[in-house]
Amino acid sequence: MVIKKAPLPQKQHSDYTIGWVCALPKEQTAATAMLDETHADLTKPSTDQNTYTLGSILNHNVVITCLPKGKYGNNSASAVATHLANTFPAVKFVLMVGIGGGVPPKVRLGDVVVGTPVGAFPGVVQWDMGKTKNGEFERTGALNNPPTLLLTAVGKLETDHETHGTKIPEYLEEMGEKFPRLKAKYLCRDKLQDVLFKATYEHVNEKPKGEEDEEEQDEEDEDEEDEEEDEGCQWCDTKYIVKRKEKEMRVHYGLIASGNQVIKDASMRKDLNAKLGGEVLCIEMEAAGVLSALPCLVIRGICDYADSHKNKAWQEHAAAVAAAFAKELLGYLPPDAIAGERSVKDVVSEQA
Repeated sequence: MVIKKAPLPQKQHSDYTIGWVCALPKEQTAATAMLDETHADLTKPSTDQNTYTLGSILNHNVVITCLPKGKYGNNSASAVATHLANTFPAVKFVLMVGIGGGVPPKVRLGDVVVGTPVGAFPGVVQWDMGKTKNGEFERTGALNNPPTLLLTAVGKLETDHETHGTKIPEYLEEMGEKFPRLKAKYLCRDKLQDVLFKATYEHVNEKPKGEEDEEEQDEEDEDEEDEEEDEGCQWCDTKYIVKRKEKEMRVHYGLIASGNQVIKDASMRKDLNAKLGGEVLCIEMEAAGVLSALPCLVIRGICDYADSHKNKAWQEHAAAVAAAFAKELLGYLPPDAIAGERSVKDVVSEQA
């Protein structure tokens, strides 16, 4: 006997008020797992090459989309966000949710960073956009501030975290119950190691000469990605590990540096942070593209330290933590207050 699944709820394009943009499929997986209900697909213009996942979180209808596979960076993010705004004209805010590199010592692996204004910076700064003048690189252009309603919601959430704690563990547990297949990668914090090496110590890619050969593995059963994750820092000298006390997951609010270049160098990370007043908490590659196009709040789970020891071990868990924070934040946005906001499409049209 074949049991027919009930048809998914059907909404209209105008019912969706929250956009959720991801850069990687694993980020999209975490976002989709946070939906309380999934909706049926809707038609889209032939000029829109995005693929959308529709659903609801708490009292909000949410449209999720992801950058094309293998096409990362600010330019790709800007195009994706613009298509979303045009196809779903009632979207009032966009959340850019995913993973990024943390800047120690404030930030640890598995933490969350939310891009909020710091001094003259609007929460995200495009560090590689500018010109060279008198031998010095001068950043040019300015990004949009996150919408005021989102910032006030973030402030209320921060206060409630201080007094009552976060719901992130609760939402992660629900994720595992609904999608058991995701547990091994996305809910594996207890099996992961948070290791930070001294900034002057470079990653060692192969076994130092003179050491005995390790038992050979059957490489036919492993793809390149698995090998990269498994190897990690197995050849790095542990005496260069920075000794730190264990800490619980934290949410940080402040500056995110965004650019089109992957940073895998501790010296470059430190230099960039110094040039931005020592305020940088996270480094990533897509946020500036979205913020240059439309109103947005950027949320990043920390998966590495943007140094030569960068690997993929923490990526799925960091994506899940960021998605869980985004879900919690949506609970602080009253639907009636959102209804009174201007649409992203109108804001973009005015700026054009």
